[in-house]
Amino acid sequence: KAAISLSGVESTFGDGTFDNRPPVPLLLGHGEKDTTIVSSGSDTLFQRATGPAAYERYPEATHSGIFAGDNGELLDQAAIAWLDKWLRKDNAGFDALPAAVTASGNATLQTKNL
Repeated sequence: KAAISLSGVESTFGDGTFDNRPPVPLLLGHGEKDTTIVSSGSDTLFQRATGPAAYERYPEATHSGIFAGDNGELLDQAAIAWLDKWLRKDNAGFDALPAAVTASGNATLQTKNL
């Protein structure tokens, strides 16, 4: 009913393709200074998402830096809000998320198809 991808990328599987993209609500989180899995992978996932999507980017965070300290708290808030929105039909947390992201100064939030 909903998915979350953190520091993720779309993997290749032999000669397979990803032409069938179900419109599953997708939350992405990625640090722009990630050298383990570059953030362009999440950029592509967000662009290709066919359903509702939100993307929390952390300009100063590394691969694991999105999970620590203030970044981690903001990411936790986003994940809980996303799951509440789609699994409990409770929009309150997600409606408050843009203001929390802006106030943090640690991340940006993009959405589409909401």
